[in-house]
Amino acid sequence: MISVGIDENGLGPRLGPLIVTSVVAKTTPTALVRLRNAAKGELSKRLGDSKALISFGDCGLGEAWARAIAERTSGLPCESPAEIVANLALDGSADLHAPCPADHATQCWGFPPRFTADKDLIEQARRDLTWLEERDIDIRSTTCVIVCVGRINEASRGGITRNAIDLSAMERLVLNARACHLEDVEVVCGKVGGMNAYPQYFRHLSRYQHTVVCEGAAKSTYEIESIGRVSWVRDAEAAHPLVALASLVGKCVREWTMGNIVRFYQSHEPSIMPASGYHDPVTSAFVEATAKIRKTLSIVPSCFERTCLATRRGRNQETEGSVTSSSSQEPLKPTL
Repeated sequence: MISVGIDENGLGPRLGPLIVTSVVAKTTPTALVRLRNAAKGELSKRLGDSKALISFGDCGLGEAWARAIAERTSGLPCESPAEIVANLALDGSADLHAPCPADHATQCWGFPPRFTADKDLIEQARRDLTWLEERDIDIRSTTCVIVCVGRINEASRGGITRNAIDLSAMERLVLNARACHLEDVEVVCGKVGGMNAYPQYFRHLSRYQHTVVCEGAAKSTYEIESIGRVSWVRDAEAAHPLVALASLVGKCVREWTMGNIVRFYQSHEPSIMPASGYHDPVTSAFVEATAKIRKTLSIVPSCFERTCLATRRGRNQETEGSVTSSSSQEPLKPTL
């Protein structure tokens, strides 16, 4: 059986991309039962809710998993984070760079990071993958959809919410897993906002017949013809190991890509402090410290900060848990 875990990182920050990640494993029916429960014992210290296990500036565990999986699935040593990101990305570099103004594309892509994870941690991740494989959970691939700030802002101007972008990316990863492995898949995704009913908002899965298994606040599950069973589960990364693994890898990719942006501005002013891109005082200071540089370089504002958040802050025009516009109750179809 093919089992898939999908989760997002970076849905609501001020800066940096949204990362949606899938982890695909070949399993047996017995092993699939294990994947419906949180990791236990020592493994739970390395495979669980990413918010509890890694943080900004301390992403070594996510890097260790990303490197171990990339090495195992490609059969080749990974030379740099940029190489891993290129291999993980569902879209090629030409597509990822397409929205970038030519004169400052390096803001997001020109200053790749170096590896920082401890060697012992990487060796442990390799052993953990072997341990999982011995229990019929064979990790086959990891894939990321990377949605940059410019594309998020463009979608927002068209009335498409961040939740709709997130769901669209998840659908693409479901279809990619099915296409790559040529058999029906069982997929668990983290919940999108507070949504309970999903098919009316499908973009990429809308052409497939579906049957509702259940819909509710805790879990929504569908049998989708020619695809398999797809569920959106509340707090999925805390309870489902493949979703947890997707979140850990995605959090690392998110930090790497945000780090590109930080290093770009530090190349112009070394005193600028690193920032996570989330809604915190350090990020606010980063935005202020880079203002003069951005003006001098004519950085397009919508390629730097999520203007959909800045312009709507305090006006409550976008409600978390909804993928409908404030002016209409008709479902929005994401274009991404």
